[in-house]
Amino acid sequence: MARSLPARFAFLVFGALVSAPVAAGLVPSQVNIGDCVADQVSIPYASERKPFDEQYCRRWNATDVAAVAVCLHNSSLNDTPFFTDRCGDGTEFFLAVNGVEHVLQRVGPKWLDVNLSGRFAGDGLELEVLPLRQWVESSGDAPADDEEVESGSWSVQVTLRQGSESRTF
Repeated sequence: MARSLPARFAFLVFGALVSAPVAAGLVPSQVNIGDCVADQVSIPYASERKPFDEQYCRRWNATDVAAVAVCLHNSSLNDTPFFTDRCGDGTEFFLAVNGVEHVLQRVGPKWLDVNLSGRFAGDGLELEVLPLRQWVESSGDAPADDEEVESGSWSVQVTLRQGSESRTF
C-alpha cells in the first residue's frame, strides 16, 4: 500500500517571477535555511534579485572572496529559498525580503495539511501561501504495496504584503 507523504517536504513556486517585473519594495531574497533539510518555499532565479544575492553571499562568507564568488554563481543557477521553518517547532517562520530576514508567526491554519501553507505575519509583513498542485517522487525499487515516498513538492501561490503594497506570484 502506498504511504502518504511525510509531514515535511520542499515547496517550489514556479515561473511567475521569472517573467514578471519585480515590485520595488517587495523582492523575495535568499533566506538561511539552517543546517537541516528544512521545508522551504523557493522561486526561480531572477536577475532583479542580484543585489540581494550579493548581500547574502557576502554576509555568510565575509572573509572568503572565493566562497562569495561560488555562492553568487550557485545563486544564479538554483532556485532561491525565501521562506522556511528551519526545521523548527512550528512557532517561528523565516522570510527574506530585500535581503533582510524577518521572523513570522502563523496567523491562520494550514491548508491541505501542508506545513508551510496558510497565513503568516510579523515585522509589518503578511505572507499567504496557498498550495495549488502536488508532485510526488517515489522510489522505483519498492514493491507497489510497500512504496516509500522519497520527496514531494507543491506549486504554490504566494501573496506578500507590506502596508498598502502587495505582490502575488
